[in-house]
Amino acid sequence: MAVPTEDSERAPLLAPSSSSTTTTIADESVSTASEDDFTEGSKISALRGIVLGACIAILIFLQTANFSMMTTIQSAIAVDLDAFQNASWFTSTYLIAGSSITPLAGRLCHLFSPRAYILVSCLIMAAGALIASLSPRLAVFLLGRAIHGVGGAAIFPVSLILIIELTNVKRRGLYIGCVNTCYTIGVACGAIITGALEPVTGWRGIFALQVPLSITMGIGIFLAIPSSIFSKHTNIINPGHLPNRLSQIDFLGVLLLITTTVLFLYGLSTPQITYSTIACSLITLLAFLFIESRPYLSTTQPILPLPILKSPAVLLTCLSTLSAMIARWSILFYTPVYALAVRDFSPAKAGLILLPTNGGFALGNLLLGYFHVKRAGSFYTSCLVVYLLFSLSLLVIGSITTREVEMGWYYLAAGVNGFTIGANMIYTLTHVLHRTPKESHFIVSSLLAMFRGLSASFGSAIGGGVFSRILTQALREGFEDRGFPLEGKEELIRRLLGSPALVGRLVGVEREVAVEGKKCSCSALLGPENLHGGSSTSLTRGMSS
Repeated sequence: MAVPTEDSERAPLLAPSSSSTTTTIADESVSTASEDDFTEGSKISALRGIVLGACIAILIFLQTANFSMMTTIQSAIAVDLDAFQNASWFTSTYLIAGSSITPLAGRLCHLFSPRAYILVSCLIMAAGALIASLSPRLAVFLLGRAIHGVGGAAIFPVSLILIIELTNVKRRGLYIGCVNTCYTIGVACGAIITGALEPVTGWRGIFALQVPLSITMGIGIFLAIPSSIFSKHTNIINPGHLPNRLSQIDFLGVLLLITTTVLFLYGLSTPQITYSTIACSLITLLAFLFIESRPYLSTTQPILPLPILKSPAVLLTCLSTLSAMIARWSILFYTPVYALAVRDFSPAKAGLILLPTNGGFALGNLLLGYFHVKRAGSFYTSCLVVYLLFSLSLLVIGSITTREVEMGWYYLAAGVNGFTIGANMIYTLTHVLHRTPKESHFIVSSLLAMFRGLSASFGSAIGGGVFSRILTQALREGFEDRGFPLEGKEELIRRLLGSPALVGRLVGVEREVAVEGKKCSCSALLGPENLHGGSSTSLTRGMSS
């Protein structure tokens, strides 16, 4: 095994020589593509490109709308299914299922091609949305959300794979910015649109509308991508029949990863932290790492390629992305709650609070993707700068989350927050692609998508648990301080946990206590989020330039 030196660790893994070279990444020798391989992408016609871009954009919108729409329709779902105390799992179930499956995306694209994988994924998305729309009780609804999340897991990694394969390096930054912009449009507009649609169609109608859209977009992408484009990438692992290809999938690793994620997040998201569940998640995590480090025990293609993760650039990029996006998703999930409960906004207007931060996210991606990211090289210093600015914006937002602050200042802070994290997404992705060989980009893009999805799961589940615990304590103390017996208020507290919109229908002392409790919860949750930004900055400093 070659021992890396300091110089070799900081040298780009994509060697700029005119011929192909061999690069060692953590015990695995892989062939590195020459710089010339990144100058031109595969060619498709203009019509195919337009259809492909439109279908991908709509799919991204559908996926990310499912992230944010629960902030404005969860009250209606909680009332219909009597699930006030489990409201945080409406989003968490979707995100956990998707992020647990995402690492398989690169493997499945290798085995079956992106066009086949995305078509099947869209059919799975449609099935999940249909089950959710028809669900008579909470368990069935969560099952539908999980299936929906599994289908949506393909969208981000396949989008990156298409960009890597079909674009040249000078335009790659712009197209990555466009993908990230579509994501932020979905997050921003999803809450607004569903908040406006819910009184008309009901929450079940919102899920039902996604069924034909998912199927149509999947067929459109399948037809728009010529089968010859990815023929050189498919069947290279194990050519042959379907059973032979499926035998390469690490099903045991998938099961252990999902179990670890669910147990850990469940233990932190419950009204009282369940340490026994967290301990069980650590046991399954150790079993997962043991299996993944010994592929012969399960499969020749482990779900997490540990040799690639041993590369400092890949590992620290993934960890810094996880840390920063946990803070980012807490902002996206709980600023609408702040608007609903503390500022007394309507559901549709509460969704508007996401426009500045998501608009900034889009600008950060598009402007920097068009004007700055025009080469396959290092963006180490740029990553550090935007991480520091992101941390400062989090500190400001946490300090001004009050009832008295002028909303113009809040919108400005949120816009800066979005711009910096948007810049961060495009810089870190371009940097890690520079630091890894082209043959591993399918897997690296899936790893980044997994950590990005896990951050949303952590931000939703853990943030939901913290929010619920602080809110419960604040409400109980508020009623006790005003001389009300808790026995008569427990049902109201239970309903307030899952229905932010309920605050607007209260009057008198009940409304006063509810508003104060929601304000304390939002401030306590959003205030410490700058620690995540600070930790992500520290991790970024370890990324090789």
